[in-house]
Amino acid sequence: VGPLREWKGSRIIESVMRSSTEITTKKYEKTISIPVEDEEDDNLDVYMPSIRYLAQQTANWRSQQVHKAIEANGNAYDDQPFFSTTHPELGANASNYSAGANPAWYVLDTSKPIQPWLWGNRVAPKMTPRTAPDDPHVFDRDEYIWGVRARGGAGYGLWQTAYKSKTALDAANFESVVTAMRARRDDQSETLDITPNLLLIPPQLEWDAKRLFGRSTTADGAENIHEGGIRVLVSNRLTGA
Repeated sequence: VGPLREWKGSRIIESVMRSSTEITTKKYEKTISIPVEDEEDDNLDVYMPSIRYLAQQTANWRSQQVHKAIEANGNAYDDQPFFSTTHPELGANASNYSAGANPAWYVLDTSKPIQPWLWGNRVAPKMTPRTAPDDPHVFDRDEYIWGVRARGGAGYGLWQTAYKSKTALDAANFESVVTAMRARRDDQSETLDITPNLLLIPPQLEWDAKRLFGRSTTADGAENIHEGGIRVLVSNRLTGA
């Protein structure tokens, strides 16, 4: 969906393809059990860390699935892999991927209404305890259970708002990526106003990012023009693949 155009004659109707941005949702669950005797013997403190950990994993579920989608690199709306060198753009191939032998880093524009990755939330995670004495499971198995159920899925938004690079994270490569993203055009040759505002990196690149963006001078003592130039997010869920 590009910018407004001058109205000459009849309207030009552009079809928005539903199938290109559909998100497949799946069901998820996690269940733990505790013997009734441990509650009777006042030993529940032993199990409380497991219950709290289950609650924490429930809170992190959405982020976990989105990160899996990032590295799975499924297809974008143009039926090309989300990170690809063959995205159709103005009759040619455009790229949002640079190959290399280094851990992957991502430059993103998260300011647009359509984000790089989308989330389809059908049923928010809910934890259900089964601890009543007359509960069929408790009665038959003599154990309490806590179960979580959720339904949702991650999908892919606009490939133009993201760039993946496996080159070294240095000033020259970062500048090249940002320049390529700002040059994105729609099918009317109008700018998409891509404004990179987030660098997403795995833990392996944390110190490279600090050297590039977190100090006022470069290694040779010159002014560092990249200091604070972009927000950096280090994600433990990224492998660097």
